[in-house]
Amino acid sequence: CCVNGGCDNVAARAGAAGGSGTYNEITCTTCNKPPTLSNPKPTAGSYVSAASVTFSATVAAPETGESVRAEFNVTGSWVAGSSVTTSGTSSYTVTLADGTYSWTVRARDAKGQYSAVSGPYTLVVDTVNPTVPSTALIAPNGGEILRGGSTFAIRWSGITDANFGSTPITLYLSTDGGATWPTTIASGLANSGTYTWTVPSLNTTTARVKIRATDRA
Repeated sequence: CCVNGGCDNVAARAGAAGGSGTYNEITCTTCNKPPTLSNPKPTAGSYVSAASVTFSATVAAPETGESVRAEFNVTGSWVAGSSVTTSGTSSYTVTLADGTYSWTVRARDAKGQYSAVSGPYTLVVDTVNPTVPSTALIAPNGGEILRGGSTFAIRWSGITDANFGSTPITLYLSTDGGATWPTTIASGLANSGTYTWTVPSLNTTTARVKIRATDRA
């Protein structure tokens, strides 16, 4: 017996015909509520730099003490995540090739009932670092004499990546020949190939400039 798909206590009475005699009353609990699911991860639109990816979601069973789990569809078929009791985080780890994935998730309880499917969510796996050739830094290229307070156009080329954001470039300054890089010239730059630098006032013959590119993974 069930009312409105919920959990209900139902009393059943059995006795002699005609309404006389001794009645036995039995109370039973029925439950047809589906499990629930929330907080799917990785979040929609995520980029990851490792091939091993863990998917997870918070799941909850309709009854205390009941086993419940998430099921994930990442590559075209449903795969069970770890089981939890009553509620908790269910997870699944898989090794994926580089590429873009559209994944979904649902919860399943011990009675075989499912939550609504959540998703699809987009995930990009990118294990390849940006290409920064040794010849990327065009200027300075060695031998320049720069005056403190003047401006200088730092220039680069050939830096590429399939998953660059809008501001992937960072420039660094070393004053000890590249042993350390304590000074950030500029960060969050577009990959435009040029940056106008105001040269700091210092005296050194061992200054170096370094360029770094970071993609969204």
